Amino acid sequence: MITFLTILFFILALFVNSNWAVVMVLLIIAFNAITLYQGFKGRKSDPIEWWKRIIVNGGIATLSVIILVWARIR
Repeated sequence: MITFLTILFFILALFVNSNWAVVMVLLIIAFNAITLYQGFKGRKSDPIEWWKRIIVNGGIATLSVIILVWARIR
C-alpha cells in the first residue's frame, strides 16, 4: 500500500500540485524512516527481513528525497 501511495504522490509532485505533494512525500519519508528504525531494532532476530527493509524502504526514501529536491529546483 505504501508503494502505491508513494507512486501516486510522486505523480502529484511532478505534474499536479507540487506544494501539497511535497508535504505528502515528507510524510512518506518519515514513515519509511520509522520503518527502517523498527527493522534496525529487530535486525539480530531476523537479518533477512532487515535487508529487505533496507532495500525497499531505503530505496523509497532515497527516491523521495531525489524527487523532493528535483521538485524544489524546477
